[in-house]
Amino acid sequence: MAGGTRDVGTLLREERILAGLTQEQLADRSGISERTIRNLERGVSGPPRQKSVELLADALALPTDRRERLRFVLRAPCHTTEPATQSVDEHSSSYMIPRQLPAAIPHFVGREEAITELEALTGQMYRSASVAVISGSAGVGKTSLVVHWAYQVAGGFPDGQLYADLRGFGPGKAPVVPMEAIRSFLGALGVPPDRLPRSLEERTAMYRSLVAEKRLLVVLDNVRDAEQVRPLLPGGVNCLTVVTSRQKLTGLVAAEGARPLVLDVFSMEEARALMDLRLGPETGVRRGAVDEVIGLCARLPLALNVVAARVSGGDDSSLEEMITQLRDEDPEGRLDALGVGDEATDVRAVLSWSYRQLGANSARMFRLLGLHPYIGSAAAANLAGIPYDRARAALAELVQAGMLRYDSGRYSCHDLLRAYAAGRAACEQT
Repeated sequence: MAGGTRDVGTLLREERILAGLTQEQLADRSGISERTIRNLERGVSGPPRQKSVELLADALALPTDRRERLRFVLRAPCHTTEPATQSVDEHSSSYMIPRQLPAAIPHFVGREEAITELEALTGQMYRSASVAVISGSAGVGKTSLVVHWAYQVAGGFPDGQLYADLRGFGPGKAPVVPMEAIRSFLGALGVPPDRLPRSLEERTAMYRSLVAEKRLLVVLDNVRDAEQVRPLLPGGVNCLTVVTSRQKLTGLVAAEGARPLVLDVFSMEEARALMDLRLGPETGVRRGAVDEVIGLCARLPLALNVVAARVSGGDDSSLEEMITQLRDEDPEGRLDALGVGDEATDVRAVLSWSYRQLGANSARMFRLLGLHPYIGSAAAANLAGIPYDRARAALAELVQAGMLRYDSGRYSCHDLLRAYAAGRAACEQT
């Protein structure tokens, strides 16, 4: 945030919003004209007199620390720049710019096309609220892509980056409800707990008011459905929101004008680049073995990272041993080879979180398709022994959930999803 009267305007506006007051109401309470307050918030007038500062602080009912912050900023000379910003930060920890991105991704390769799409969206800011929805199957690398890209563009968002894992898919904990996610965001934006509104609608209104003039990057990760994310979308044109989900979230595309971006498994070149990065330059000598592992892992980024971790991580697995395990004709044995004892990165567990969200009809269809690599709608209906419209509905849900692809009239999925489906079919009644 710049210094001088721009600091005055931003801070005064934020305090007024936190107090739940309009400019007219603040004018009535303070005895200062509405026009003066409007000019102060717009940054088009000089610093107010000391008496006016105290009247505004009284009208806003500020506690001691925030009253002192307001006094400091409102008394700052118009030409003050960096020192004013530093002093504000020193006077109040709640004024910190949020930097909530997860740790940077150490082994990132490829995805040039997706990054180009995100950069294009950044270029469209300031004309309309910008939202991107990145969808794709479990383990395809959605979060890695967004976090890597976010670090590259963070400098273009001087008011910070907000991040939330909404736990739409995962072990243990329930998905984060919008009420709690907004509470976390408001806290990061400096709202004290005693100023939090009670209802979701009021919290959403405060959140959007606070960020309306800020240049923020908002990352909403691991989203379960559109309703979970809608209250968290900023309303201003200065913010960019990136959403990741296993679901396509078509509702956000239709109603909020979000740009859809579907992430698929790696290309062969990207997969080779990852394995070279993880395993070192000697992979060139063993190119045939590496390529076979890539094929057996269906070019799924999570699976490739698991193999690389097992081969180079000191658990006595060699590349050749991994190939032997991955060749196992038993689908359960193949997925066993991609287990690491950690639910967050165990391939079978990660795939299961999508499966558990399916309706009974779609789950059964998924199990049946484990034995059929490519199939049309009519054939799928015959296979399942159900009417055509029910089969189409089940197939559509599987596509929305990122568990099937649809191309040229045929439905398919990558080999590891098919192995998981076959394993489920062996365990459950179909």
